[in-house]
Amino acid sequence: MTPAEWPHGRAEVEALLRGRRLEQVPPSTDNARALITKARQHLVTAEAVAPTDPDIGMDALHNANRKALEAVLLDQGLRTTRDGGHTAPYEAAKAQLRTTARTARPELFVYEVVRRLRHGADYASYELRLAASDVADNLEDSRALVEVCARLVGSMPAFLPDSR
Repeated sequence: MTPAEWPHGRAEVEALLRGRRLEQVPPSTDNARALITKARQHLVTAEAVAPTDPDIGMDALHNANRKALEAVLLDQGLRTTRDGGHTAPYEAAKAQLRTTARTARPELFVYEVVRRLRHGADYASYELRLAASDVADNLEDSRALVEVCARLVGSMPAFLPDSR
């Protein structure tokens, strides 16, 4: 696939690369599938611990979502850098995985919801108190995100930056 044939999100991914929020690595479908396996296990953990420790349950949901998006990137030979943190995988996925030229797949929206809940509980002066229902309310959407990513792994071509 040539750069001109790359699907939605080329400009956004190249900007993330230029900004050093993503970096290129050798594509690895095997390692991407291993991340999907870990993401699925995190979903099981989230459901199991939510009744007694919703903060850890939300951490597990966040890790499941993040690893699923990272798997799609890794399959293409891309990886989040330290500067990219936990937002670059979402930004790349939102740009690439569109249902139309302007609309991101609805399965992606849970990423930001869970990330913000987790962040609020962990870092925002501990003002946010999570409940088991917060995890339960986002579990099925997180499961859907992981499964969309699982279907994509192995089908996305390696990302080749435009050499202009």
